[in-house]
Amino acid sequence: TTLSFMLLAVAILFKYPAQNGITKILVSEGNGGKLARRIYATIFLVPLCVGIMVVAGRETHLFSKEFGGSLFLAVNFILFVVIFLVSLSSLEKAEEELDRHQRVYETIATHLPNGIVRILDRDLRYVFSEGEELHRLGLVNEDLIGKTVVENFGEETARQIIPYYEKVLAGEKVSFEKEISGDTFLVNASPIFDRNENVNQILSLAINITERKKRQEEISRLNEELKTKADLLEAANKELEAFSYSVSHDLRAPLRHMTGFIELIKANNSFSIDEKGRRHFSVLSDSSKKLGMLIDDLLALSRIGRARLNCQVVNTNELVEDCLKLFESQIKTQNINIKIETLQDVYADSTLIRLVFQNLISNAVKYTRKTDKPLIEISNIRHNGDVLFCVKDNGAGFDMKYVDKLFGVFQRLHSESEFEGTGIGLANVLRIIQKHNGRIWAEAEVGKGASFYFTIQGTDVS
Repeated sequence: TTLSFMLLAVAILFKYPAQNGITKILVSEGNGGKLARRIYATIFLVPLCVGIMVVAGRETHLFSKEFGGSLFLAVNFILFVVIFLVSLSSLEKAEEELDRHQRVYETIATHLPNGIVRILDRDLRYVFSEGEELHRLGLVNEDLIGKTVVENFGEETARQIIPYYEKVLAGEKVSFEKEISGDTFLVNASPIFDRNENVNQILSLAINITERKKRQEEISRLNEELKTKADLLEAANKELEAFSYSVSHDLRAPLRHMTGFIELIKANNSFSIDEKGRRHFSVLSDSSKKLGMLIDDLLALSRIGRARLNCQVVNTNELVEDCLKLFESQIKTQNINIKIETLQDVYADSTLIRLVFQNLISNAVKYTRKTDKPLIEISNIRHNGDVLFCVKDNGAGFDMKYVDKLFGVFQRLHSESEFEGTGIGLANVLRIIQKHNGRIWAEAEVGKGASFYFTIQGTDVS
């Protein structure tokens, strides 16, 4: 009998595929499959062994036929009791494990910040729904479970959501935004597969992104305002540069005429003009020269604003030496002590950087004119991938409360009777450094000199 049942079981296994019926249970990797395999083996092998033992005992006259039958029944009874207890224990463990996992998942879902977790079956019927936002929106979990999308949200909303869920049932992952009670939710839906890789449920995770969207909209609005202001500022700067260039060019012609006529009058009437007249003509001549210098500086400022950078590796040591040659006579006359460190190369526009050093050295020479032991120091250090230069002197200095005016156009911290100048040189320096994405600042003390610091990109930055 046992052998017959074994043959029948094998035939059933070969007859039906592993995706259906009892065969599916026997070949599965879950707890049910493991338990079924142990029970089947026990059901077939133990009775077979006991039956053989009973038959052998009767043939060898070890015990009677009645005792053999009783033994067979007793062993099978004990076997089925053991199988029942083992099955019951396994089922209890499986149920406890399932319950533990379910509590963990429910705890995670319930305390999901700003979100709702939902599970739907293939009929788009909710089988699970939890999350902080669910309670905040006043929705009751029990009212949602067992109902379809149409029943919970109405036909209009369902028409918008169902096409996404149909894609999930086809095995895709989808994301979409949905308005719920005035809030915006980002919904991420994923398929849940069974052991045979078939989609049998949908996992839907909805996150409230209302505040995030408000922040994004605010950032976009501020960026738009900033862009508008930047465009207006750029347009104003271009107009100002065009105005300065035009005015400077337009002033050159009458200035040349005025200067020419002054010199002509002085030459033709040198004997008839008295001392007072010559002094007046001298003032006119000096004023015209100063106006010429002012026009040149305005043109330079305008050109710097429009110039395109032609950056390359600049040998700063050679560049500073060339700049110092321009002031060689003043340096000798004032007996200025020059100290220069070994300067590092930079990646910059050599023509514009030359103007920076020329202006700063020129100011240092000018403002040390009344100093007993004039000293000019030029140094540099590495600073966050840039080179930080310093041009320092021990000259007149200035009051730091006026430092904000230092780099403005036509801003002078000393009277013209003390030190000559047009008040445009440092404005040029500031514009050049800014075009190189650098920074410039100054520190000073009245009567003790000034230090000008500026940064330029080093050659080790690609």
